[in-house]
Amino acid sequence: MFCEQKCNATYYGTNCSQRCSPNCLDSLCDNVNGACKSCVDGKQGTFCEQNCNATYYGTNCSQKCSPNCLDSLCDDVNGACKSCVDGRQGTFCEET
Repeated sequence: MFCEQKCNATYYGTNCSQRCSPNCLDSLCDNVNGACKSCVDGKQGTFCEQNCNATYYGTNCSQKCSPNCLDSLCDDVNGACKSCVDGRQGTFCEET
């Protein structure tokens, strides 16, 4: 063995023996240290080990919950409001 090939995109580490986190988007990570290239919806952090904070959602927690969500709280994966402010309704509190 001459160690001349990179690991498959879903493995990393010595002899490519470790699998990337299932929270890495498409299971893709750095071939040396396992850091995720991007995170699945609802996750964030170097290894996508953290949930989004309550007012953000989506890929890498990059989208802000609707201001029509009560207290700006929404589902960390799809952004659906937990509850709506007065006078609003719908999944994303988009309807009056």
